[in-house]
Amino acid sequence: MVLKILYPEPGRAQPDIPIVDIIAVHGLNGDPTNTWKHSESNHFWLQDSLPLDVKGARVMTYGYNADVVFGNTTADVWDHAKSLLSSLIDERETEDFAASNMEIMTFYETKPMGIFSGLIVEKHSALFALSHEDTQPVDANHRDMCKFATRNDETYKKLVKRVNRMLKGKDKSMPASASSPLKPRNTHFELPFDVSPYFTGGNDVRHKLRESCLPLEDPTARISQRRLYGLGGSGKTQMALKFASNHRERFWGIFFIDTSSADMAEQGFSKMARTCRVRESMEDFKRCLTNSVEPWLLILDNADDPSLDIGRFFPVGNRGTIIVTSRNPDCRCHATVGSRELREMEDDEAITLLLRSGDLLSEDEDLRCLALPIVKTLGCLALAVNHAGASIRQRICSLEDYVEIYTHHRKKLLSSRPIQAGSVYKYAVYTTWEISVDSIKELAKDTTDHTAANALELLTLFGFFHFDDITEHMFKSAWGNFSRTKKFPWWASNLL
Repeated sequence: MVLKILYPEPGRAQPDIPIVDIIAVHGLNGDPTNTWKHSESNHFWLQDSLPLDVKGARVMTYGYNADVVFGNTTADVWDHAKSLLSSLIDERETEDFAASNMEIMTFYETKPMGIFSGLIVEKHSALFALSHEDTQPVDANHRDMCKFATRNDETYKKLVKRVNRMLKGKDKSMPASASSPLKPRNTHFELPFDVSPYFTGGNDVRHKLRESCLPLEDPTARISQRRLYGLGGSGKTQMALKFASNHRERFWGIFFIDTSSADMAEQGFSKMARTCRVRESMEDFKRCLTNSVEPWLLILDNADDPSLDIGRFFPVGNRGTIIVTSRNPDCRCHATVGSRELREMEDDEAITLLLRSGDLLSEDEDLRCLALPIVKTLGCLALAVNHAGASIRQRICSLEDYVEIYTHHRKKLLSSRPIQAGSVYKYAVYTTWEISVDSIKELAKDTTDHTAANALELLTLFGFFHFDDITEHMFKSAWGNFSRTKKFPWWASNLL
């Protein structure tokens, strides 16, 4: 793991005082030099051209063992990220990082590579899907998109213009009063799953969370307790995960507990206790947080049961933040810094979510017009809209025919299930899910390909699992077992 300065060349006089660090980090199976160097012209644009076009830049590459999947190493992505941050701190001889008003520009491939028929990284995976993100397509494949034959390459010129534009506006976009020094401090980051790559909107809620839930340096401050409540599928858990992911380095530890039942909560607290290397009990883990001198974040998710006293899950002290997600509005009584009800999305946000999750251009006005009746039909409920987008992305149905298909399925569902008070929203989610399952059932009729049948079998099996128990490790272990089985070669598997 090496941070190497390309410009100014070490040992030589420095022509400009650096005002920005540009760090090139390669991907899996990459290389700190060859990833960026054109194979025919040998143009190493980071060293040969970038210093000429971005004045005041210090240019560096970060090299690491990129074979994290199959290589002989226990380091994961976060280990490499921490190493990079540590190396940069040493190079700068400071621990102050301004992280406010971050500008993001993203380039994505548009051509398949070699024998592959599809893209290595699909557009929806390459983008952050943020409202302020500057996205640019590159007319190249995954390997060549970051190699430029000459200084006149069109993609290179776009990159340079945007970097210079960022630097030109940095004093305006990042005033001293708006930014605060950040000291990297995160040790524990215990979230059960990632934020959806299609996360959209909720800016007002996120602003309130930043205002009330980020740790203060005031030693007399009390624990901040914030409640997010609303219908199931309205995005409460995703909002909490988004806050935790965005502000990871502001907390020593981030912990997630499923409080849908007392048993689940006890299991969650025991697991977090093991993580912190204290005795495996809820009280010992709470005591660990109480005695911590560093700020922590505790997310209590699915606190829906009105008979469950969630107050007994709260540590005491003045160094922590607690976020509770619940369908029960009575949970507001526990809030010390306010509560917020999450309802249906705004039409524009729901349309953007549908198009992004459907891998369609969210800026296309014609597509937005087609999407409007769909999100209206789904009540602009985040989870239902996301399900619908997945069906469109997987070509189960299209924007044009989705409402007709949905209406047919919903009528069938309502005819077979009694409507209960307060549960109407469920039918939007159930129906979008049923559309996907029925499509898989149709594919399963093909007796020459068992992939769909296997998928249905897995869905049936996982229906008996709690979602916390369906882990990525389970699939990796299964894949490893298949690949090591001599009588059943891995390429013959339809399951994985």
